[in-house]
Amino acid sequence: MRIISGKYRGRALKSLQGEITRPTTDRVKESLFDIIQFCVKDSVVLDLFAGSGALGIECLSRGAKRAVFCDVDKGAVEIVKQNLKNIDGNYKIFNCDFTRVLKAGDKYDIIFIDAPYRSGLAYKALELIVSEGVLEEDGIICCERLFELPVEIPSGLERRDSRKYGITALDFIGYAKNGSNNG
Repeated sequence: MRIISGKYRGRALKSLQGEITRPTTDRVKESLFDIIQFCVKDSVVLDLFAGSGALGIECLSRGAKRAVFCDVDKGAVEIVKQNLKNIDGNYKIFNCDFTRVLKAGDKYDIIFIDAPYRSGLAYKALELIVSEGVLEEDGIICCERLFELPVEIPSGLERRDSRKYGITALDFIGYAKNGSNNG
């Protein structure tokens, strides 16, 4: 795993061993950032279920103003800290349940959700994002999931795009226009 572009391009990133986390593959990450590349500079980013922190770190490398990393697993948080050791930038790391960060009152331009597959946590995170008003009005949520398990989109949000990469899918979600949703 590596940083794809920006100030820290090519730098290797560590990942947690075992099946607790599944790092986003370089291929999927590269495709993701091809799609959101113009949203990253000067953005405030939330990397929920951060794992190695690769997505938030990629944003810092590409000029994000600030990144927040959240993971409940202590081992994952230690990996994020190791990966951020020589990275400049404004960031915070939280070792807690994702709900605490979503209820903290901060707003984000980009939110990455890479919840454990089959856990139902992605939907719960999306519900909280809407109810707490965490996403900036023109912000984007990037949700990684198993292709075979579409995430239901709560009222107030809409799926703007969806891409498939092998068994992985990326959904790009934002606030619904006209109060509808595209679940």
